[in-house]
Amino acid sequence: VSSGGALVLRALAAGAPIATASMVEPPYRVEGAPPGPEDYIGTLERFEAAGDREGILRYFHTRAVGLPEEMIDGMKGSPMWDALLAMTYTVRYDGLCMGEGSALPTGMLAGITAPVLVVSSTGTAIPFLPAAARAVAESLPNGSYRELEGGFHEVPAESMATAIAELAGT
Repeated sequence: VSSGGALVLRALAAGAPIATASMVEPPYRVEGAPPGPEDYIGTLERFEAAGDREGILRYFHTRAVGLPEEMIDGMKGSPMWDALLAMTYTVRYDGLCMGEGSALPTGMLAGITAPVLVVSSTGTAIPFLPAAARAVAESLPNGSYRELEGGFHEVPAESMATAIAELAGT
């Protein structure tokens, strides 16, 4: 899911022995996406060095994802807030997987020969995410694109399993 899809694509491009793959909405910046923040990785590293986990969370969600500050303020104090804070150390790694600027790596994708199912969710309200999923599938020699019923940036496991089985012909 998300930048985890970019990690799978990098592994495939590097020759990892993966027969088939699937992913949900790898968040590459395609046409219609807001530009990525400048010096994204460096800024995250400065937040990390200062021990500012909330700063990482706010910066990622407002500058990289594009959510309004009010939405972040609404998360604060919720049960998920502490879990998100605990995961902030992974945000820099997500950025490294995506590449500075998160541009669609068409050259890399063109060299991946394994069948890859790229999925978008009907519940994703950020239009560039489904567009990126479609662009990834179209850039892969053996890419397939599906839109599945789901929530924001997620698809139920059962729906994914069905789509994967259909792709495999089972």
